[in-house]
Amino acid sequence: MPKIKFTDTAVERECVAVDGKTTWYSDTDTRGLQLCVTPAGAKTWYLNRWDPTAEKTRRVKLGPFASK
Repeated sequence: MPKIKFTDTAVERECVAVDGKTTWYSDTDTRGLQLCVTPAGAKTWYLNRWDPTAEKTRRVKLGPFASK
């Protein structure tokens, strides 16, 4: 999983699907925040958080990356 600092320009330029596969990017500063990039170019934000009831990590979909 590549790690970059999430900024508008970095996400636009650097976040692409590698080798035609879905690629997950994580932020160097914000723990748990991830960006999923599909081969078609769709970018979706996710957050990993701890669920104390089930005692495991859950991935929560936040929404699509808003293009300008």
